[in-house]
Amino acid sequence: MAAYADHSEMVMITTYLHVIPDDNIAKTDRGHHYHAATVVNAVGLELNSETRVLKLFSQVRGTYDPNKAPKNDAKK
Repeated sequence: MAAYADHSEMVMITTYLHVIPDDNIAKTDRGHHYHAATVVNAVGLELNSETRVLKLFSQVRGTYDPNKAPKNDAKK
C-alpha cells in the first residue's frame, strides 16, 4: 500500500495473492512477508484496501524498528 499522511508504505511478498477489486479485498492462505517500520512474517491474510484493515491468520512473528517509522513533522 502506498504511503499517506504519517503512515509508511507497506511492501508485501507472497507467492499467491487473490485480489477482489470490487470488494477492495486481497487475501492469501500462503506464507507472506511484509515490511514497513514493522517486519512481519505470517501465514494467511486478508487486506481491505478501503478500510486499510489487515488481518493476519497464523504463525505471526514481527519486529518493530522505530528508526524506520515515519516522522511526524506537525508542530505543536
